[in-house]
Amino acid sequence: LTWYAPQTPGADYAVFVHAERNGARIAQHDGDPAGGRYPMTQWQPGDLVLDEHQLGQSLLGARIVIGLYRRDTGQRLPALDAAGNVIGDSFSLTQ
Repeated sequence: LTWYAPQTPGADYAVFVHAERNGARIAQHDGDPAGGRYPMTQWQPGDLVLDEHQLGQSLLGARIVIGLYRRDTGQRLPALDAAGNVIGDSFSLTQ
């Protein structure tokens, strides 16, 4: 993943990456962006942050669901489209 920071985030959030097939979760990884090496509260406006999440199995035909959440509450952040409109609490990719 590559994250773009239009501004410095107000908190350090966790990233979730889920792989789903036929409505069932087949793999997932939750973790800090950039493996925890660059906390979100240190991001500067305009930063591009590379973030790798390994799911460890074949994802052929899987839907990949990506998002951010607060560790202290579990609350997901809204996902936005390119125009800044809320599209839900995650972003999905389909292979």
